[in-house]
Amino acid sequence: MSVTGTRPAPRDNSARPSPNPAPARPDALPEAVVLDWPIGTGTGWQVFGLNLALELARDGRVMPLLLEPADTASLHPLHRHALAVPLAQQAELHNLLRAAGHAGIQTDYPVLRALGNGFQGNAAGRRLTSERDLGVIFFEDTALTAEALAAARALSAIIAGSAWNGAVLRAAGLPAVHVIPQGIDPAVFHPAPRGGLFGERFVVFAGGKLEYRKGQDLVVAGFREFASRHPDALLMTAWHNPWPQTMVGLDSAGHVRGLPGVDTHGRLALEPWLAANGIRPETVLDLGALPNHQMAQTIREADVGLFPNRCEGGTNLVAMETMACGIPAILSANTGHLDLLAEPDAATPLTRQQPVRGRCPLYRGTEGWGESDVAEIVERLEEAYRDRRTSRERGERGARCMHRVWTWQQRTAEILALLAC
Repeated sequence: MSVTGTRPAPRDNSARPSPNPAPARPDALPEAVVLDWPIGTGTGWQVFGLNLALELARDGRVMPLLLEPADTASLHPLHRHALAVPLAQQAELHNLLRAAGHAGIQTDYPVLRALGNGFQGNAAGRRLTSERDLGVIFFEDTALTAEALAAARALSAIIAGSAWNGAVLRAAGLPAVHVIPQGIDPAVFHPAPRGGLFGERFVVFAGGKLEYRKGQDLVVAGFREFASRHPDALLMTAWHNPWPQTMVGLDSAGHVRGLPGVDTHGRLALEPWLAANGIRPETVLDLGALPNHQMAQTIREADVGLFPNRCEGGTNLVAMETMACGIPAILSANTGHLDLLAEPDAATPLTRQQPVRGRCPLYRGTEGWGESDVAEIVERLEEAYRDRRTSRERGERGARCMHRVWTWQQRTAEILALLAC
């Protein structure tokens, strides 16, 4: 069975010519491309898929087809409107797959496959086959097994989420590897006046799901020391983790004791855990889970962003969005963060990188990972606290960098160029 997409009927604009007519679609471009993962606002993958679908719909040359149901409840009404056709077609595709049963269906269109460690992908996507599979991969585990490499070689092309990911894959002898990082939405993430909701407090923002490789234990250790010197310091966290089992190993490096509990609603009990690790409740604000389009207003209340991550297979979407808002970011100089640090003085690097301490059983290979130095974290926070003018100027440079070369529009153009090959 062949899946053929439909395109919305063109509107009659003859009475008022458009000043920006839609670009012609080169013959090499497919009419549609299938995304095999769900879109939404709750996870990095969902945000990536949502923005890619929005940019494809806005560009108008290649229709995004959605294999999985979208998290429509989390979508902004404007986004639901812009994606009305792909959302409706997803229901049609779902019905086709249900009718086909275990046999699955064949599509004439290229499929973008969401892949992670070991080139593991979406099981539901296996029911849709295509002659042109493009793997989109963000991975942290550098132990590439024979099975993973075989799966990689079966792909028409591989889109790696960072230069580090691309280098690891090329070193493993994989062909057709293209580095295309994620982007930011400049309409949402941009510098703007602060609301002043925290008065004169010095706010440190730390985001990313709570787990060993994200290095929140290093944030706790660094902020604990910093806050002991500065009573006006506030740690604002966006550490919600919908998969709490991935927190294993967070306490193995010796910076924190134990792991936070999880309540009946799946929310992490961060404040008691932080208090047990020497951070007073009045110095913490836990944001919980916020939709992506609500994050910018929150991030802009911070004075600095702190990301001592041990590893990023991609380029750390939360850090990118922090920089895009004009907030100076402190980044560990390893793995995917190196792409963000390539722009001179757009962010502050944590350069004292050592082999990682502790161990997380979720990862077999950690070549290229880095353990940030807690003393350097405190030093960089102290610099931002003392010299706020210089810190703000660095934040402004980071925002200009993000808006110049790191937008979803630019990244989608790179994917379209690959689809045209």
